[in-house]
Amino acid sequence: MLRTAFREGVMGVCVSILLCFMLVVSGLSATAQSREPNDEVPEAFIVRYVASFTGPGDLHWTLPPKAETALRIIAGPPDTSPHDDTMKLPIAVVTDSHNRLLVADAGSMTVHVFDFTRRQYSDLDIAKIGMRSIAGIAVDDRNRIYLTDPRQGRVFILSPQGKFVGYLQEQRANEAYFVAPTGIAIDHARGYIYVCDRDRNMIIKLNRSGHVLRQFGVRGGGTGPGDFRLPIQIAISDGELFVQDDGNQRIQRLSPEGKFLGQFHIAEGVGLAVDRSKKILVGEPTLHRVGVYRADGHLIKKISGPPLAGDSLDPSGLWLSDRCLYVAGKANKRVDLFQLGNYSGSDCHL
Repeated sequence: MLRTAFREGVMGVCVSILLCFMLVVSGLSATAQSREPNDEVPEAFIVRYVASFTGPGDLHWTLPPKAETALRIIAGPPDTSPHDDTMKLPIAVVTDSHNRLLVADAGSMTVHVFDFTRRQYSDLDIAKIGMRSIAGIAVDDRNRIYLTDPRQGRVFILSPQGKFVGYLQEQRANEAYFVAPTGIAIDHARGYIYVCDRDRNMIIKLNRSGHVLRQFGVRGGGTGPGDFRLPIQIAISDGELFVQDDGNQRIQRLSPEGKFLGQFHIAEGVGLAVDRSKKILVGEPTLHRVGVYRADGHLIKKISGPPLAGDSLDPSGLWLSDRCLYVAGKANKRVDLFQLGNYSGSDCHL
């Protein structure tokens, strides 16, 4: 009797241990299944909508209410203009070191300049300096403004005040150097300028003085690693280049010397930005969003439009300044501002 009871007790303990083991294995299996590659990765990527604006009338969003009231007493009301300065076709955007936002407007052939620190607005009539089209905008470490004109095959350079300075490598002998420059990016830390020459299927690397250092890609275009077919956008993170290779429907990652480092394919892309951790932001107008991708092409986040009834994004250009993401939308005729992540530093303000 005692032996039987003892045997039954031991068996009961073994069954209990076996059941616990099965539960643990089941839990581990469920955890593993929840992290399948097709699922969204568990890393945090917080996005907070800040504001939208279409023209100088939105400068009153720059400061919190109490600070705004104090500034009105000291400096007067925000700068306004008697004529229509609203955006027509914003396609590219950039900020400079003076907290100014510059918006390239292809509809009015204007660069809108929003000085949020001084609460002032101005516009640069780029048609008056001879520009016939505009596709890209960049600012160097001296706050000089670079504007690409694919129709004329030129890159115009303006002073920080908007005065015409000259052209970036205008010609070689009697031949215009660029065929159709579109995207442009400047590596401030290293002093390099990179230009997407769309119709030449190349990336041109220049120094601060405008001298050509390298060319990436081959004439006529190609589909291999480091080749391009209609490169239209370029962004830089820690010296590495990220190129929107539109004809091949992919994003390529290159070293500063043009060495191929990786790629992933996209269905569409209008606008490109890369954060400090090399997450890649791509404007996807058909899907009305900005997609956030890892370097391997895994989708991390979908940034949709402002929380307004029936509103959506239509990205045509992106710019990322620290954690402030500016999205130019040509169909919506505005720029939307988002703050990426929660942190204790300065918030993104208009």
